[in-house]
Amino acid sequence: MGYTVGGVRGWRPSELGDAATDLATANSDFEAKLNAARAVAQSLHEGSQGTTADAAWDKAEKDHRLGIRAADATDAVIETLRSGSARLQSVRDNAIAKVDSAIWSQFQVGDDWKVGHYSIAGPFTKDEVAAQESARKAHQEAIDDAVKQLTDEDEAVAFALDSANDELDATKVDVAAGRDYAPPSLVGLTQEQAKLVVDDPRFQEWVKNHPDAAKPLLDAAFDAGTIPKDFYGTFLQRYWLRESLEDAGIDPSQWDPSKGTEFNSETITKVYEYYGQLFLDHPEMQWAGMALPSPGVSTIWQLCAISRRRSKAPPVWCFPTRSKV
Repeated sequence: MGYTVGGVRGWRPSELGDAATDLATANSDFEAKLNAARAVAQSLHEGSQGTTADAAWDKAEKDHRLGIRAADATDAVIETLRSGSARLQSVRDNAIAKVDSAIWSQFQVGDDWKVGHYSIAGPFTKDEVAAQESARKAHQEAIDDAVKQLTDEDEAVAFALDSANDELDATKVDVAAGRDYAPPSLVGLTQEQAKLVVDDPRFQEWVKNHPDAAKPLLDAAFDAGTIPKDFYGTFLQRYWLRESLEDAGIDPSQWDPSKGTEFNSETITKVYEYYGQLFLDHPEMQWAGMALPSPGVSTIWQLCAISRRRSKAPPVWCFPTRSKV
């Protein structure tokens, strides 16, 4: 990512903590109202008899359980905001401290984190020049390490916040639909017992609707060897596809190869933009070269479309339109 010294100096991770405090206040009020409503319903039920009164109490209990689930999911967002604030503040301060240390040592530091020449004019002896270069390299190494830590933490915090927010949204959908299913723990189960849980349609629906909450549960179960590999593998494939589409800003419902290149042009462009950004962010990995400069993604795909219309087989550099993103 394009972190700059000036940009990171302007970071205010404490704002995440402020947001957590505001959200915690609102969530506490929400829980208080839930408990008050349950207390009223309980009082009414204690003073009534019959199946109608019992049904009303059962509904009040269910509404309270669903509300508490939403409050718990909100608490998870709050905790993620708080921990993210502290983590980002730490790596931000560390990176800026490394830059300031280099500047204090009379080295120039560019906005791109590169340590430049010694600021004080010479002349210097050969040994002094060698010592300055050694110090410059040491400062550069320290800054590079700090920026790596900053990058890793920023990505990790962003991922954690995204997961917590997605789980909160999924819980809200459950509450609105009145779905009251909570998955059992898979810890300590035999393979046969775990298979009974995995084969339960309610569990499968929960996994589909709550992938962010399901992942740690299934990760632990797979590590323990209690869930089927094919089930776990299918889940992981869908999970990371969903995350990639979300990162790329792609709406899967808008990808329909049968409607041709023009209809899918925005998605096609986003695929290449996402791939190109991954290429830039992770040059240490091996790549197929699809992110290299070209006449333009849209132009290439238009040529592919024309080729398909004019011949039975497109050029080898064209991907079949039936391919999935």
